[in-house]
Amino acid sequence: MNKKAILFFDEIGRNDIARVGGKGANLGELTKGGFQVPDGFCVTTAAYQDFLRHNNLAAYITPCLADLSLDNSALIGEKIRAQIKKSEIPQALTQEIARALLHTGVDSCYAVRSSATAEDLGFASFAGQQDTYLNITEVDFIINAMRDCWASLFTDRAILYRIQNNIDHEQVDMAVIIQRMVWPEISGIMFTANPVSGHRGMISIDAGYGLGEALVAGLVSPDIYQFDKHSQQIESKVIGQKKLAILPVRGGGTVTEAITGAQSTRQVMTDAQIIALGQLGIAIENYYGAPQDIEWCLE
Repeated sequence: MNKKAILFFDEIGRNDIARVGGKGANLGELTKGGFQVPDGFCVTTAAYQDFLRHNNLAAYITPCLADLSLDNSALIGEKIRAQIKKSEIPQALTQEIARALLHTGVDSCYAVRSSATAEDLGFASFAGQQDTYLNITEVDFIINAMRDCWASLFTDRAILYRIQNNIDHEQVDMAVIIQRMVWPEISGIMFTANPVSGHRGMISIDAGYGLGEALVAGLVSPDIYQFDKHSQQIESKVIGQKKLAILPVRGGGTVTEAITGAQSTRQVMTDAQIIALGQLGIAIENYYGAPQDIEWCLE
């Protein structure tokens, strides 16, 4: 396995899950396919393993996991996360991340995203099980967010999910994505097969205002559009009541804003935008050769 600590998206693809996790591998594959992916790079699983060795963390984590049960999983997870968060980042890795940020834009804001090797698999998605930090600026804050992502490999929900799916805790590695933020007016999720009915001829699009975090966290009822692949026309629209939006703040961080009046029940996307997005979904599905779920945004 390639032991590089940093890999840019154009250096990786769908077969690199062991190095950059499921999310990182797909961002790399989409980049290679010529789709519009915001710039970024992955801090690889090799860097995570080096961090564990640098702090002799296996000597702490392994005995904790040996005592793990459903009854004490919350306590064990909290202990492991606390130990990781107070452990030292190797200086060489800090310097390498600082150099990578010079390439992607040192003055940009970044999403720092967990990408575990056990996520985005056929039998286990791990969606939302590990942490993401949005709109982070400056090297020191990005480094701290990366370490928090490593620690989130042991959130209560991630531990329980691994138990339920018979995944060995110590066989899961963590990569971290550091990806330039965009400033979306609209964002959402697109399923190139209907996630409820399984209908492969119908694309389902969820859309809301601002960052996709509010939608993924279940804080808003999004618009839901059905797009027919054969006719390439909109089949149906359900307009949700979108009471809030999570928005990025210039200089770092996010803010939650209430949406009131007619805007909360207005159709988020124009029909032309829905059709263009549906056609993009078809192109991505054809590229992969299988149905996909896709995070998207419109800046």
